[in-house]
Amino acid sequence: MLEHKQNQYPFPLLDSMPIISGGRLWGLVFGVALAEWLSVILGDMHAGSEGLAIVISVVQLVLPLSLFIGLFTVVGQQRFRHLFAPISFRDIGFTLVMFVLGTIYSAVMTNILTTTANTNVMSGSSLNHMQRLLLFAINEGSNIILLFNEELLAIISFLALAALARHYGHMTRNTSIIIGWVGSILLFGLLHYQAYDWNLVQMFLLIGMSRVFDTAIYIRTKNIMLSFLVHFIYDTIIFAVAMFG
Repeated sequence: MLEHKQNQYPFPLLDSMPIISGGRLWGLVFGVALAEWLSVILGDMHAGSEGLAIVISVVQLVLPLSLFIGLFTVVGQQRFRHLFAPISFRDIGFTLVMFVLGTIYSAVMTNILTTTANTNVMSGSSLNHMQRLLLFAINEGSNIILLFNEELLAIISFLALAALARHYGHMTRNTSIIIGWVGSILLFGLLHYQAYDWNLVQMFLLIGMSRVFDTAIYIRTKNIMLSFLVHFIYDTIIFAVAMFG
């Protein structure tokens, strides 16, 4: 199985003792989904002034982040630092392999579906060079929090679903990890409905299945920072091509 047997660092929720109650685990799944949905709703709000628009943008980033951390620590009864296992050189090598495979998959699927990998990416063709640089810097700054929020959504839901399958569905450890993996992929794709205008093929085959590689990194390394960095670098490349390509 993908989990490295020599990595004895425990998974939060799945390996927690005492076992987390089923109600708390389901609360985490629905809670992180609601937090991400609020982010989507805030992103759709139209402000009447520039000042209000800035406030909404900040709330869109900070509120979900606070909810994710609060749910994980209070409802899940976990320490946030437990999402960050020590990193080995082998972990870095595996991360690089997943990044390459994920990039190839996304490029192939994008070509097949004849769409862009991110429908919200703005073209820079109508902007001058300084405007492009400014927009790129603003986008990258906000993406640090935005994409980390998405990682928390994917990883917390994966851990909670895996724990439910293991402790309450009485599945084997490997089967529980697969169930959590697949369930979190479906949830991640579903919550991108706004970006893909309910195009189910794009929601699940393009954005949802990209989580196969990112979540695999977390399963192998047990460190959310590595999966986040791959997610962030990939989105940065996509936006840079749109702005300067």
